[in-house]
Amino acid sequence: MVWRHRNLNSLICEITAWAPRTKCPEHGVHRCPVPWARKGSSLTLAMEDEIMRMLETRLAEHVARALDLNNMRIGRLARYRRAAGADNAAGSDRETGPAGSGKA
Repeated sequence: MVWRHRNLNSLICEITAWAPRTKCPEHGVHRCPVPWARKGSSLTLAMEDEIMRMLETRLAEHVARALDLNNMRIGRLARYRRAAGADNAAGSDRETGPAGSGKA
């Protein structure tokens, strides 16, 4: 698997790693979570945080251009993070940290 990380100066940084799979008799085969990304994301948590900080002061299309990402990808991330924030504020038990990494 490959996860996009924050840029190092003008260089694009990607993390490439093998994430082991486990087999559950009840739920089938699942990929083990990694500590640097939430489940199902191809961006690291640091990259997601960077994008959200940039979106506070810039349009999504400007953030996408600055980070060499797809504008739709930025929009999907923003919608997910805002929804997750609203769920957490309402007392949801959705896992969002590195250990749980993603939607339940």
